[in-house]
Amino acid sequence: MPNDVSLNDKLKAMGRDELIDLQAMIAGLLDIMSATTALNESTPQGKPKVKRQHSAPFIEIKTIKGRQYAYRRWYEGGKLRSEYIGKAE
Repeated sequence: MPNDVSLNDKLKAMGRDELIDLQAMIAGLLDIMSATTALNESTPQGKPKVKRQHSAPFIEIKTIKGRQYAYRRWYEGGKLRSEYIGKAE
């Protein structure tokens, strides 16, 4: 049976640091969406590659050998950087 907990309930259960990380992740995603929209509107022929110099950090959950791990990721100097946070619960 699927988990019936609403997104609102999940957000209310998060701690301050988790909410700040989520806020940064959302801001980064919105920046990426804005940049993509601006590029698509300005260059109708094909999709050019965008090399991000800096971005807000975001949290990524990776599954490795059946276990989930959290990483903080961000773009710096055109490269994707990451920092291990810990096991995701």
